[in-house]
Amino acid sequence: MSESISFSALPRRTRWLALALFVLMIAEIFRLVFASSEAFESLLTAVLWFARGWFVFVCILGLPVCSVREKSLMGLAAVLTIALVRHPNADEIIGSALGLAAFIGVFIAVLTSMKEAAARSRAIVDVGIYLTTQPAQKRFLSVALGTHVLGAFLNFGAPGLMAPLVQKGAQHSISEPVKVTEQRQMSALIRGFSWILLWAPTTLTQAVLLGLFVEVDYAFLVCLGLCTAAVMILLGLLMDRHDWGRPVARPERIMPERPSQAIRVVSLICTGLFAATYALKFAAGFTVAESLVITAPSATVLWLLAQQKTKPFKEGMQTTVGILTGAAPSLLRSAIALGLSGYIGRVSIYLLPVEDIAAWIETASFSPFVFYCAVPVIITIGGQIALSPIIFVVFLGGLLSELPGLDVDPTLAVFSLSFGWALSMAASPNATATLVISAVSNIPPTTLTWKWNGRYAILCYGVFVALVFALTR
Repeated sequence: MSESISFSALPRRTRWLALALFVLMIAEIFRLVFASSEAFESLLTAVLWFARGWFVFVCILGLPVCSVREKSLMGLAAVLTIALVRHPNADEIIGSALGLAAFIGVFIAVLTSMKEAAARSRAIVDVGIYLTTQPAQKRFLSVALGTHVLGAFLNFGAPGLMAPLVQKGAQHSISEPVKVTEQRQMSALIRGFSWILLWAPTTLTQAVLLGLFVEVDYAFLVCLGLCTAAVMILLGLLMDRHDWGRPVARPERIMPERPSQAIRVVSLICTGLFAATYALKFAAGFTVAESLVITAPSATVLWLLAQQKTKPFKEGMQTTVGILTGAAPSLLRSAIALGLSGYIGRVSIYLLPVEDIAAWIETASFSPFVFYCAVPVIITIGGQIALSPIIFVVFLGGLLSELPGLDVDPTLAVFSLSFGWALSMAASPNATATLVISAVSNIPPTTLTWKWNGRYAILCYGVFVALVFALTR
């Protein structure tokens, strides 16, 4: 599944983009590794400000390859920055927001780069084909759970990898029309992938929110997220059965052979990544997100090198560098879009009359239950007007720290914000995963969300309200 890509044969612009992204990654990793070292205090300060400035440079350098979405975010970020200049703490606020943007950009880039290795892995493709060509009775759960597990370590790369396989599997359907099978499997993909945001440490959701809320009961949050994800996937299965009925199995169909070796390889990769991440977390005191930023690049390079094992090491390394360099424009767009979204969410807090809002909330006597229930609605509505969920997640998360009058539980606050982000995947045509699936499948994002999963999103929200009611009582 590997391919030879010559670094020197790539366009000059692509090579410069790759170099710029690599420098930003190295700066962030250096900052994380030596953050607690007094010997490097002066150097760390310089690196910190360099990373912030370099992120701005990366945005400018990436303009030629950016879409309207990224350019619009750049314009909005510039407007908000100008509006913030008169704030007494403008330097500190802008610097902090740029630091968050740089970290988010690097986080999403290093994790998304794993898709390059996954897409060339025979094991991943074999597992994907096996999941999408299961018997009709098992197909929903195989696609939903398979995408959920793959998403836990490939992040947004998982739906981009699975969507073409889903369409390919639908072409072989004999129990129902191809279009029906495609709709059911694409819906299963979305309904399975979305809920990793509730618990998986590899998601941007957890990386951002666990940085904003420090007093979180992490074990309870993970358990709550896993249980909720299981309930939502089960709800998706029940809706699938209700809408389409249980397909009749056709005995004449030849079922695919279980790819045991491929499953072992994928399991080993997942286990290795999580083991390295948590070992670093407990050994050095990093957060899970910080550990992933450090471990994921090495994992990606080793994975790609393993695919070049029949070549001499030098040639294999050249191919690996060529593959990652060739992916630079796509990785850069993701880093810019999500990094700027985090920046916008952070600086927006300081442009609002926070003291007046706090006084109004205290006077209105809002209960935490109302806040928990309102958050997913706000995030989902924002997604309808092309505002990324991360903007609202960062904004609302940061706003909470400025509103002491709203006595919310940090763990449930993270849960409700994560749920809102996850819900937007099924309800918002502008969510990142939805756009990825739409791009590789040529299915309009409004069809994937409003038409195919709108009712599902409403039911999921109803279950969420009932769950939050029980938790707050």
